[in-house]
Amino acid sequence: MIAHEVARRLATAGEPPAGVVLVDSHAGVLRRGDARALALMAAGAALPEDVVAEFDDSLLVAGGGYARVLEGWQPGQDPGLPPVPTLLLRGRPTAEMRRTDPDGDWLPHWPLPHDTADVPGDHYSVVHQDADSTAAAIRAWLTE
Repeated sequence: MIAHEVARRLATAGEPPAGVVLVDSHAGVLRRGDARALALMAAGAALPEDVVAEFDDSLLVAGGGYARVLEGWQPGQDPGLPPVPTLLLRGRPTAEMRRTDPDGDWLPHWPLPHDTADVPGDHYSVVHQDADSTAAAIRAWLTE
């Protein structure tokens, strides 16, 4: 989401980026009490130990600050400028999401024009165990 805002500002300044890739980004879920955000946090408790070992206090504090800064944020589009090419990569819902609401629409959404690619893995594994598939999807989009 921050990448999109940076891209928008670069485009406004006349230096548009080639594109933005959103990796399983759940825009608009950073609100207190949102079931999707709570399920994503709960999924963190079930992460493999080698992933959790990378977490430290500063990461947790930064995550809380990130959530507070972005609470209620929605992406914008400057009138008169073409949209920045955007790829939304979507992983499958985590087990915690499916337990929270088995029939819920847990896939990430993006309100502005974008391409979509579904990739193996869930919100966390798309950048860990399934990173090769994620990278392949990004490469394919960039070379289209």
